[in-house]
Amino acid sequence: MIAPRYLSAEQELWNKKWGAPFGYAHAQAIGSMESIPPTQRFRLAGPFAFQANNTTRYFEYPWVYSQIDHNLSRDIIDVGAGLTGMQFVLSKLGHRLYCVDPGLADRDAYGWGSTKISHEDLNAAFHTDVKPFAVRLEETGFTEGSIDYVTCVSTIEHIPADGAKALLATAARMLKPGGRFVATIDLFLNLEPWTRKTSNKWGTNLNVYELTQAAPQLELVVGDRSQLYGFPEFDPEKIMEDLELYYLGEYPCFAQCLVLEKR
Repeated sequence: MIAPRYLSAEQELWNKKWGAPFGYAHAQAIGSMESIPPTQRFRLAGPFAFQANNTTRYFEYPWVYSQIDHNLSRDIIDVGAGLTGMQFVLSKLGHRLYCVDPGLADRDAYGWGSTKISHEDLNAAFHTDVKPFAVRLEETGFTEGSIDYVTCVSTIEHIPADGAKALLATAARMLKPGGRFVATIDLFLNLEPWTRKTSNKWGTNLNVYELTQAAPQLELVVGDRSQLYGFPEFDPEKIMEDLELYYLGEYPCFAQCLVLEKR
């Protein structure tokens, strides 16, 4: 499916509760208040204040949250999460969270106010226990069949197609039977199938159908094939005709949302 233009009341409330997707009110101003101890500043700003996001996250974050069964503590890998807030929310709720992102090796890439932020800092502030891995998913060494969910929010389209397929195949091996891969994937309006361009500064329009073929043991259980680029049912003219129905990001893209379940 493509993220719809309007959020439900439940999604609006979820964003308000957690300060998604940009932090609580005045979060960025709080970041420059060096008279306030860092841990207190982090709490005042909220878990979503530390990494910039596209506006499609207003829908993506509460949607991803709604795809997880919170009745039991789950083992969850958040791929490409950087310092985004969902991992800390899920950890705070009692899940076992692993952030897998090779970009974490460059700590200077994550700054807020005048302070360089780490997972250790935010875990201390939010009383969470997110475990970071500054490597690709294929290099983590998680045991086969040990993970309940792999989440991937607007990440996989930034990876070359071969790397994206390797990521999905690895996730499939790590998931338990019945485990789920929950993903959102940007679909850029300035690239094919609507223009002649094949890439922009953010990535490519990934062929989602070809991606799913890299892990045949995973089955599409949530997602409209007519709204997922690359599936035979996808009709770019129809998507554009219905433009007013969809949430359009601050940089022009749709958010494709899907869940794959391991048989």
